[in-house]
Amino acid sequence: MSDRNRIVIVAGAAGGLGRGVAERLLADGDTVISIDRVAPEIEPPDGVEFRHVNGDVCDPDTWATAVAEAEELAGDIEGMVNMSGGTIFPDTILEQTEEGWREIIDTAVQGTWRGIRAVLPAMVEAGRGSIVSVGSAALNRPLENHATYIAAKGAVEALTKQAAREYAAQNVRFNTVIPGPIRTPLYDKLGPEVQAGVVGAVPMGRPGETSDVAAAVAFLLSDEAGYITGTSLTVDGGYSIG
Repeated sequence: MSDRNRIVIVAGAAGGLGRGVAERLLADGDTVISIDRVAPEIEPPDGVEFRHVNGDVCDPDTWATAVAEAEELAGDIEGMVNMSGGTIFPDTILEQTEEGWREIIDTAVQGTWRGIRAVLPAMVEAGRGSIVSVGSAALNRPLENHATYIAAKGAVEALTKQAAREYAAQNVRFNTVIPGPIRTPLYDKLGPEVQAGVVGAVPMGRPGETSDVAAAVAFLLSDEAGYITGTSLTVDGGYSIG
């Protein structure tokens, strides 16, 4: 928790992981501005500010509105979290449609790029900031029929590392959290047989919780991670190492 009026923008806060991250940051006392196409069901603690911007992360006007909300609150945008990943359409390279490819790539990659461009000027001016993107452990253990999703997450991780190199001297940090199998509403919809297969691939023998990912994000946003940039923090119970 910061003693400053720290503002964090969380893109994709209506999803299972995004909501968990937003709730953790609010519990830590941060002001949170969420961005998503629907409003997340979040009750902030007493005395902690929470605002929502309804919109598409690919739309620059959505980000402009979020930045304007931050300016109205008269705080510093010290953090931004990119949770948006688009709808996952199981596909092979030959089976994927042009529309499916564009939706996932645009939401994950263009959405991340637009978010960075929107908040970076204020962070550079302030001389501090932390941006956390969310990748996927599937980059290390590719899944069947997820070519577009894995391509998008790979691009997000590469963009994050490049941004870290470009803005390290301005004390703006960029890192990626890499979740493995996590218990989310989507995971809960999987049948028992599929869940058993997922858990069987995790050396720790269980799926992670949204709180595990939220803790990693909160750490990378914090002053305690002030000398960490350009890295990927894996939260997967050993899934990546098999």
